[in-house]
Amino acid sequence: MIQSAIEDVRTWIFLILIVIVAASIFGVLKESTTSEEAKEVIEQTEQSFWTSINLIIVGIGIIGTIGLIILIVSWFKQG
Repeated sequence: MIQSAIEDVRTWIFLILIVIVAASIFGVLKESTTSEEAKEVIEQTEQSFWTSINLIIVGIGIIGTIGLIILIVSWFKQG
């Protein structure tokens, strides 16, 4: 149980680090690029990245909510 919780925390820390690194890379690319076309492509890519991250977060929230509902229903069935 504790080992599973530790692995979950490690996974979340790893995912947060990936997001931080990606945000840093997008920032550096936008600042170092002089071409307007390249900046537009970088901004579109960045928007797609953040949209994907938001969809993942929403999906995790939905799955967590469903899991919580199942847990509560199973508690009431046992009691």
